[in-house]
Amino acid sequence: MHANGFQYETGRVFRQFHIIALIALVSIAWEAQAQEIRRAVPVTPPSSSDTEANPSSAIPPRSSQDPSSPDEQAKFLAGIDLPNGSRLGALQSTPAYRDHMRQFSKTWSNFNTTHFNKMRAWSQSELAPKLPSASVLLYMFGGPDFINAFALFPNMPIMVLCGLEPIGNVVAPEQLDDTRLASVLTALRTTTDSTLKWSFFIRKDMKVDFQRSDFQGVLPVLYTFLALSGNSIEQTTFLRAGGFPAVCITYRQGPSSPKQTLYYISGNLANGSTGSLFSWASSLGSSIGYLKAASYLMHQDGFSSVRNFLLSRCSAILQDDSGIPYRYFSPNQWQISLYGKYTTPIELFKMRYQDDLRAAYETSGTVDFLPFGTGYRWRPGESNLMLAIRKTAGAIAVPPADTFSHVPNTN
Repeated sequence: MHANGFQYETGRVFRQFHIIALIALVSIAWEAQAQEIRRAVPVTPPSSSDTEANPSSAIPPRSSQDPSSPDEQAKFLAGIDLPNGSRLGALQSTPAYRDHMRQFSKTWSNFNTTHFNKMRAWSQSELAPKLPSASVLLYMFGGPDFINAFALFPNMPIMVLCGLEPIGNVVAPEQLDDTRLASVLTALRTTTDSTLKWSFFIRKDMKVDFQRSDFQGVLPVLYTFLALSGNSIEQTTFLRAGGFPAVCITYRQGPSSPKQTLYYISGNLANGSTGSLFSWASSLGSSIGYLKAASYLMHQDGFSSVRNFLLSRCSAILQDDSGIPYRYFSPNQWQISLYGKYTTPIELFKMRYQDDLRAAYETSGTVDFLPFGTGYRWRPGESNLMLAIRKTAGAIAVPPADTFSHVPNTN
């Protein structure tokens, strides 16, 4: 090859190599920029047209629709058949779910017969004629025990339940594979078992149960009890109430029934720990208190704040002997009605025996029959309840200002 030809060919090859290298550098720079964009922009699921054009990127049916609603989830957890077209309908045909439905139906049927129906009837005949008008039920040590509160106070516009247990969450069942779904349903039955058998939760067991599955905290239990008692959930909102984490669930008993509201507040009610909770609760309206299986905490000085709050705030209090000690209900300020039988506390709380309460049961002459079991003495014929209705129109014996918080509610 001539020198000029060689130089020409060498120049041509060099120019081609330069062009290729430039293209590669541009491609690298563009890919780097594209990765930055992908990291910055939320990923959007492919549209139906994208799915049809590229079957390999198709989203499984369980994820391609809107997630199931809180009401669907509640009925699903409660073992209630969902209508055709429901997001969770297909899951209800699996063997694990049919077994869940069978077991839960049996447990609920028994509770409905031995407790729920009897409590509803007793509430209508005994409580409703006596209770003063109120818009709020304060079940301060209730934990997630909506089912017993609703049985006795079914038409209360607002219910406030408090407990140490976290709120948690309900993972949409359609997002779980068969193994995980079977696990959460088993855990749910275990968690609710004590309440649907004995009318109260065993907290140490509940704490363990909440950590065993994809469902965490009390929200799955609240959903289940709302559905079992015939309610439909409209909305679930997470918020803070008096400084504590809380969840607000609005529900209806029927399509034309008035809307009702359930708050669950996760927090410690010991003295010095309540923040502005009492001010927040007071802002909701006139109140009635309910106390059951409350571990006799308000028998202790360390829970005098919540005790004083309920005594000063509530126009009526329904409780078993584990609530506020009998000596705090002065006959000059409270009209007392006694029900059932008072014997002794269970062995764990035997030091909380009340001589004055026993004397009241023995001498009042007007102790009425209690047709269901409740509280730690859960067997029928061994349980007790006391209904205290405040005689005075205004607040009674308001405790000193430093015994409970008056911090204005800012939530």
